[in-house]
Amino acid sequence: MNSIRHAFEPLDSFTKLFSKSEELESGYLWTRTSKDTETVIALLEDQRFAPRLLVGHSKGNLVLSEALYAIESEHPPLAEAIAIRTRIVTISAKVGMPMLFKDVIDVMCAWDWFGALNSRPDIRTDIVVPHAWHSTNPDFPLGMGISVPQTIAQAIAMEGRTPAGRATHLAAILDAPQRMIAALRHN
Repeated sequence: MNSIRHAFEPLDSFTKLFSKSEELESGYLWTRTSKDTETVIALLEDQRFAPRLLVGHSKGNLVLSEALYAIESEHPPLAEAIAIRTRIVTISAKVGMPMLFKDVIDVMCAWDWFGALNSRPDIRTDIVVPHAWHSTNPDFPLGMGISVPQTIAQAIAMEGRTPAGRATHLAAILDAPQRMIAALRHN
């Protein structure tokens, strides 16, 4: 549902044309992506920022996906450089990434029904955190909070995923909202 919501953000921008209480931002009037996605894009486009690890949790995984699809669409050489040097760890929602990004580790908690609802069903889980659900708050009962550093360390130690490990025939359909946002933003 988050993917679909993001696809309708241009409609939200359109409705702001009729609101005097909202200042419209310059730039992407009809195709503006979320501020979170724009922030990740800006960070990844900055030459001073060259992460080797990108970690997202839940909706943050969708934000990463949208940003990477946008960069792949607008700056293919930059996307290739990011893909070569960067491992992605998704926690609590298995979200499609551009095929260029092959080193993706998907983490789900054993009791995370919310994350499962927001996950692509065709992407396999690489790490299952036992006896935990969606929250990363260490003070929350049954949250994975105390396991987050160990889980990320485990993901870092894993071998990279091959392209075939994430590629499915459903990717073109299930990643359509991220692809559409990137295409609209690019044009």
